[in-house]
Formats: sequence, C-alpha cells, structure tokens
Amino acid sequence: WLTAAWVTHSSSAARVKHDIGDIAAAECRVADRIEIKRYRLNSEADGPWRFGAIAQEVIAAFDAEGLDWRDYAIVTGSEADTYGVAYDELQNLKLACM
Repeated sequence: WLTAAWVTHSSSAARVKHDIGDIAAAECRVADRIEIKRYRLNSEADGPWRFGAIAQEVIAAFDAEGLDWRDYAIVTGSEADTYGVAYDELQNLKLACM
C-alpha cells in the first residue's frame, strides 16, 4: 500500500471487492460531460497554470444523467468544506469509456 498526501492506492485483488460489474452507459455519458479545464488557484494569483475538473461541474454531470454523485468516489468533501476531485477515479472512468 502506498499513501501520499493526495491519493491512496489500495489493493486491486478481486477478494477485496464486491458488486463487480460493467460500467453503465449513463456513467460513460457522465464521463463524456466532464471537461478538463485550465485554471490558476485563487491563492496563487500569478501561479502556474493547472489542469483539472471543476467539482461542481462533475456534480452537474452526474445530475444530468440522473445519477447521485455521492454514490461514486469521484467528488470528495462538501460545499461547506470545499469539494475535491479524486483524479484517479475520474481518469479510470474516462479511460474506460473512451
């Protein structure tokens, strides 16, 4: 197991998973709706350009397909807490749906 400040890698063994199945068409439509944007952090006005998704847009993509974003491990946090995006999960979904 490797743990970093921003991501955790866990076992991929089948014995630690359940409800294994194919990715649904609606989930692929969510992936298609999510755009990667270029941005700078407000706390780094002249900082480097970054690339990523906007958590509220990810939530909207799930809503548009009638899916509850809370059922997936892509958006983390809360509006009060500041949302985050689990990029490993998002990238896996986008790759699988290509």
